[in-house]
Amino acid sequence: MGEQANRRIPHIWNGYDIGLIKHRKVIDVSCGESHTGITVDTGLVLTFGCGDNGRLGHGDLRPRNKPKVVESLRDVFVNSICCGGKFTLLLTNDDTVMSCGHGQSGALGH
Repeated sequence: MGEQANRRIPHIWNGYDIGLIKHRKVIDVSCGESHTGITVDTGLVLTFGCGDNGRLGHGDLRPRNKPKVVESLRDVFVNSICCGGKFTLLLTNDDTVMSCGHGQSGALGH
């Protein structure tokens, strides 16, 4: 995990290697322009890829080469994730929509 090589054919991604989601079922995956988000059956959110504009939700602009739990959402049950071009939208268990990233043209809905 964390490699930056391009893949020309699909390879199995073993998320269990990172230890954060061991014995958990992935319930949603979304890919943006250059980032990816995952939700698991406990409601945890993991993101990785380009961190520009805060699109990963980690409170900084750093890229992540491996999936990292979004700590600010650790106490929130997220059902669904949608990664846009430079932003991320999240739908919680109580139907709240949350967003982070680049807000140009009102993309974040705020």
